[in-house]
This record gives sequence, C-alpha cells and structure tokens, in this order.
Amino acid sequence: MKKPTKSYLIKKLDIAFAKHIKRAGVCQRCGKAEHLNCAHAYSRAKMSIRWYDDNAFCMCVGCHFFWAHRNPLEFASWVQKTLGDERFAALILKSNKHKKWSIEEMQERLKELESLNSCQ
Repeated sequence: MKKPTKSYLIKKLDIAFAKHIKRAGVCQRCGKAEHLNCAHAYSRAKMSIRWYDDNAFCMCVGCHFFWAHRNPLEFASWVQKTLGDERFAALILKSNKHKKWSIEEMQERLKELESLNSCQ
C-alpha cells in the first residue's frame, strides 16, 4: 500500500479537526447553532498548533468572519478570557515552537480525531 502524502493528510486532518471542533454544536461566542465554522486563534500556518484544541473555537459564520477576522484584538482578548490565563499562556508558548509533522505523527493525530468524532 502506498504511503499517503503530507498534503493529503493535511487535508484529511483539517476536515477531521473542524468536525471535532464543531461538535460543540453552538457558537462559543453567541450561542447560534447554524452555519458553524472552526475558527483558529492562530493561523493554520502555525503547524505546531494547527490541530491543537486550545487554538480553535466553534463559531458561527458571523462571529468567525465578521467579528473575529475584523476585530483581531477583541478576538485575542476573548480567546484569553475563554481559555483562562494559564491555557492562553501555554497556547502562546506552543505557537512559538517550530513543528515539522512526520507522516506517522499526522496519521496518529488523524486516528485520534476520527475516534473522537465517531463518539458522537
């Protein structure tokens, strides 16, 4: 069997991670239950925390795109309040670490997420 490529696994992980985050079922900011997104505090470009639970929030489209993206300082403050100071500080530290995922690590994280998603 051919080994999956990193780009294939990144797509699969992004889909599984978004599904995992959206399992909250409502926007964590306003409580709406429709048009939910997986909103990242730090960009998905930060591979060290791309699929890290404390870097993502279930948000409706309005809160995600029309509030968080347009008001980054308010969003950062909300993230800190939501996580609490200790978890927020840990998120910052983890975001500043370089992470190069191996195929095996990506496959393992994908397995974890698929297992969590199947427990609905």
